[in-house]
Amino acid sequence: MSRSRQAALLARHLSEVTGVEVGLYHDTGARWIAMWADGPLQEEMRAHLGAALAGYDYVDMRDRKIDCHRSTSQRAWAARAIASRREGTLGPAIAEGAAHRRSLGVGMPRP
Repeated sequence: MSRSRQAALLARHLSEVTGVEVGLYHDTGARWIAMWADGPLQEEMRAHLGAALAGYDYVDMRDRKIDCHRSTSQRAWAARAIASRREGTLGPAIAEGAAHRRSLGVGMPRP
């Protein structure tokens, strides 16, 4: 079976296990990136990924470096903004989010 096919099956398996849509994308060489919005933390996804790779279904993906990237949906961001407003921490929360986006090289969204 091709590595791309195994990557697609692995992404489907991770989606079923975690309950969120997971994409597995080829980056460069032997590097792949697992991406999802909201849901499990990176450590949890790495644990699910390790368990899946330990089995016999995805042996062609074992020698690949798979990075995990969790993003935040707009809905989750809005929910956090409402909670921060109630807690009186909205300003610092926005500043932290902006700093995180800048560290990723992503500009601020336009209203």
